[in-house]
Amino acid sequence: MWRYSGTIQPVDERGQIAIDKTTADIDGKRAFHRSDHYSSWRPSAYHYNVVLDVINHDLTSTIDEMVQLYRDMKARGVREDTITLNTILNGCRRLGDWASFISVEKQMCRLDEAGVTRMDAHSWSTLIQGYKEMRDWESVDRYTARATSACHEWFSAQRKKGAEDEKEEAESSGIKPTVQLWSTIIATYADRNMVPQMLAARRVMSGLGLRATAYVYGPMFAALHKARQTLVRKGRDPVPVMRLALSEYEAMQSEGVEPNEVILTNIMLTIGFGSKDQRQSEGTGDNRETPDE
Repeated sequence: MWRYSGTIQPVDERGQIAIDKTTADIDGKRAFHRSDHYSSWRPSAYHYNVVLDVINHDLTSTIDEMVQLYRDMKARGVREDTITLNTILNGCRRLGDWASFISVEKQMCRLDEAGVTRMDAHSWSTLIQGYKEMRDWESVDRYTARATSACHEWFSAQRKKGAEDEKEEAESSGIKPTVQLWSTIIATYADRNMVPQMLAARRVMSGLGLRATAYVYGPMFAALHKARQTLVRKGRDPVPVMRLALSEYEAMQSEGVEPNEVILTNIMLTIGFGSKDQRQSEGTGDNRETPDE
């Protein structure tokens, strides 16, 4: 199993890690030179980001490894960038180290305000997903609102600049919206049974010029199916939810999105069975939350 040794190794002119040819194999592995011995080569944020990403995707990694590497980076005077912080933040989320997650979040916000680094759509998506997993809905709503505002700001700036200046979009205010960010926002609303907000977010996503995918529509139809069940259990008319499901299905078709088996199942369960017997079979209990109105 690969493990970070505490030092970024130097590379040769071919971009490969430099190996000390005078050393023998140790347990079948080569011993590498420390980069301190190579005055002509110093690691950059790019090199650290690669190793941080490897640690982040290693299922047996620990937060201590990421912290150790980040400290080594700072000790060498290498400035972190947005990718560095995003990778560490996502690593904290994946490992469930919420104290470190909040600490990195605060540092990201400070550096963003100071103009040292810039939070992007991936930053906002990870923050929303992390606080969702912590079930801190106040923070989820705060970052969703800030991300939405930043996306609108970017979109408005792009429209003012015109198509000829699109190459300079990285310098625009706000953040460039992405499908990943809006998939996270929509899925979060869906998981919370916030149907009106979920549908509104999908329309905002479309208005920002983003094409929805099955990853967007999947949670939506699952939420609509759940909303229908809730209405039936409370003895209320499920037809409005069925119409919403039909409308979203038409929107999905118009965008050319191919529904997967899960989506088709939820569509059928939402709009395909409207008989009294079926409604009764879905139960009459009041132990489910009603969709927000």
